[in-house]
Amino acid sequence: MFLVTTALESSWDKSRETLFLGRWCLPYPRPEMPPATAWRVLPYPWDDRDLLARDAALVWDACERQLQYWGDRLNDAHGLDFPHRYWRIVLGPWLTQFLAIVHERRLCLETAAASCSVDDTLILKGPEADLPPDDQCDFVDLLPSDRYNHRIYADIIEALRLFPYTTRPDAHMACARPSQPAKPRAARRCLDVWNRIFAGACRVVLQDTSLKLRGEVFLQLALGQPPVVFTPRASHERFQTDVARRTRLADASPARDPFEALLRVLVPRHLPRIFLEGFSRTREQALAMYPPRPRVLLTSRSHLTDDRWNLYAAEQCVRGAKLGIIQHGGHYGVGLINHYEDHEKASADRYFTWGWDDATGRTRPAPAPKLLSVRRKRPAPGGDILSAITLMPRYSYRLYSLPVGAGQVEAYLEDQCRFIAGLSAQAARIFRLRLYVSDYGLNEEQLFRDRFPNLALADSRQPFPRQMAESRLFICTYNSTMFLESFRADVPTIMFWNPRHWELRPAAAPYFEALSRAGVFHETP
Repeated sequence: MFLVTTALESSWDKSRETLFLGRWCLPYPRPEMPPATAWRVLPYPWDDRDLLARDAALVWDACERQLQYWGDRLNDAHGLDFPHRYWRIVLGPWLTQFLAIVHERRLCLETAAASCSVDDTLILKGPEADLPPDDQCDFVDLLPSDRYNHRIYADIIEALRLFPYTTRPDAHMACARPSQPAKPRAARRCLDVWNRIFAGACRVVLQDTSLKLRGEVFLQLALGQPPVVFTPRASHERFQTDVARRTRLADASPARDPFEALLRVLVPRHLPRIFLEGFSRTREQALAMYPPRPRVLLTSRSHLTDDRWNLYAAEQCVRGAKLGIIQHGGHYGVGLINHYEDHEKASADRYFTWGWDDATGRTRPAPAPKLLSVRRKRPAPGGDILSAITLMPRYSYRLYSLPVGAGQVEAYLEDQCRFIAGLSAQAARIFRLRLYVSDYGLNEEQLFRDRFPNLALADSRQPFPRQMAESRLFICTYNSTMFLESFRADVPTIMFWNPRHWELRPAAAPYFEALSRAGVFHETP
C-alpha cells in the first residue's frame, strides 16, 4: 500500500491503494478519493492513554540527557562554557517540545512499518536552507502545518529506512516565513527611552507576568525601584542557514539507544537558527535590552515565547540572579501530564502557583495574577447561554493531558455536537458557541454550520470576560483557565469533558469529585 503521512495532497498517489498514517491526513471535509481506490487509516498508538503516560515519562527522562548533550555541543559551537542550567533555560522550551513530537512521529511510522503493508511513500524535498525555524515562536507557528510535518516524517523515514520510499524535489515545500520588520510605534519608542534611563536602577525585572500594567507599576514602586516596563517583542531578524556548520554539530560519540541516534540526525536539521547562526548577535541584543545587574527575574510566559528573554535570564542566573516563574494557565497543577509545567519547575528557583503545592520544594502557592483583574459580575438572567470550545492542532504538538492527535480532537468536537443536539428548543434559542480563535485546518466553523445551520456563534475576536458577563450560564468544555475565571466572576457554570482525554492528577481529583457532587462537573455531554 502507498503510505500517506500528512494532508498534503501533492504527496498522495490517489491511483494506489492507500494507507493513511492518521486521522490528521483527512481533515473536515474529507478529501475525495476515487471510488475504486481502497484506503484505510492506521490506528493511533496514543489512543492507549496509558501508553501516552508511560511515553511522557520516557520522553522527559530523555530530555534531561539531551539537554546535557546538546548544551555541550552548542558550547563547543560558540566557544563557550555555560553550565547545564543555562541551556535548560535557553534551549529547554524548544527541545522538550521537539523530543515529544519526534517520539510520536516515530511511533506512528513504526506502527505503519509493523503493518507489513507499506511498499512506497512519497517524500517531497524542499530547499534545505529553509527547513530550520527562525526561533521558538516560528517553530510553534510551523507545527500545525502540513508541509513542516511532512518534512519531519520524511527525515525520520530517511533516517530509519523503515520501508521503501520515493523522493521528488518540490520548490513549494519551503517552510520558513519571510520576515517583515515592524516599525516601532511612538509609544514603544518612548517606553524604550524610559527603560534605558531607569533600567540600571532595577534589581527586580518583570516581563509578561500576567499582571495588569497598573499592578506591575505598583509592585515595582513597592519594591523601591522606578517602574520599568518590559514587554515581549517579536524578533523579525532572519539568519542564513549554515548547513555545513549544522552537519558538524553532532559529535561521533555512540548513541545510547535508537531514539538518541535519531535525534543526532534530526536536531541539527531542525534546531531553530536563533540557537546557532543567530546566537551571538541575539545574545548581544538581549543583554543590551535589559538591566545589567538584576537580583530577581520574574515572568509568567516569556520563558515560552521570547528567546531573547531566555538568553538574558539564563546569563543572569549564571551570574547569581534568581528566576521566578508564575503559573500562567489553569491546566497547571490539575492535569496529569504537563511537560511545560515540568520544564518551568525545573528551570525556576521559585515557581509561583495558583494555590497548590507539590513535593519539588520549588513551588510557592500565591495569588493568581491572571485572575486578580476578574471582577464579580452582576447576574444576567436575561442573557444567553455561552459555551466555549478549544482546539488542538491535528498533529500532536506537546505532551499534555488533553486530546492528542486528530482522532481525539475529532472526538472532542463530536462531544460538543452531541451536547448541542441535546439542547431543548428553548435552550437552543439562547445558546451561543464561542469557537477557538485558531482553526488549525480543522474547519470548525464549517463543521458546526453543516451540523447546525441555525447555531448562533459568538465572536471569538471579542474578549471572553465581556461575553461571559453578558451570559446567564457559562459552559466550559475543557480543562483551562476559563472555568476559574467564571468561578471568580461568580457566573453560573457547568463543566464537562472526557476524563480519559483530560486526565487529572491525584491531588486535584477530590476537588472535581466535589464539583461533580454539586452538579457542576460532568464527564459526558
